[in-house]
Amino acid sequence: MDLTTLTAIPARKLALGLGGALAVLLLCLASAWSGYRHGHATAKAEGDTALAELRQAEATAWAESKAKALDRYVAATQRADQTAADYLAARQRLAQTRTLITKEIPHATAGLAACAFGPDFVRVYNQALGLGGPGVPEAANSGGAATDPAAPAAADAGLR
Repeated sequence: MDLTTLTAIPARKLALGLGGALAVLLLCLASAWSGYRHGHATAKAEGDTALAELRQAEATAWAESKAKALDRYVAATQRADQTAADYLAARQRLAQTRTLITKEIPHATAGLAACAFGPDFVRVYNQALGLGGPGVPEAANSGGAATDPAAPAAADAGLR
């Protein structure tokens, strides 16, 4: 049979036309399905890659943040330890100074019947207040307070 014979009958024409249309439709559907699957697979792969990169970036940021926090903690701990050591050293120096001054007070106040504030007392008092020190020369004269109780005191008798 020839194609012209097949197409000569109208019912056959319709059957061939519908068959051809069905073949084209199936071809289009197969092509669309293949494109959909390819697009889905490509998008899934790209999404998985982006998600993995995001998780890696988050893990890196978290690790860096943790390391910085640990560094800040260590630095703060070292500062606190140093401050505590400085505080304890200052307390020890003050205790030693207090002990030395306490030992000098009886000597500084002894031997002065007429005046309670002799030159040694004033020196120890100034030293205790931090006003005088080893570099400050002692007064040669107490202002006459020990020799003549009725005499007026000098303007600067060493008491600051």
